[in-house]
Amino acid sequence: MKADVVLFDPGAITDNATFEQPHQLSSGVRDVWVNGVRVLDEGAHTGSTPGRWLPGPAYAARSDDAPTIRPGVNRGIAPE
Repeated sequence: MKADVVLFDPGAITDNATFEQPHQLSSGVRDVWVNGVRVLDEGAHTGSTPGRWLPGPAYAARSDDAPTIRPGVNRGIAPE
């Protein structure tokens, strides 16, 4: 069994991303574990990427003009 855990302060949650700098971490999230592996430690990313990409309802099968989505490359998501 796998689980994800997030420790956060609900009164301190702040989105720091902007259009100019979209990849900013949110404030107020202290620690995160994904599949039992710590990925956020005291608010700093550890570099671990234990999750896996799950195609959602908006995902379309590849066609000639569709962008290539490659787990582990696009969006920093690790392959299974």
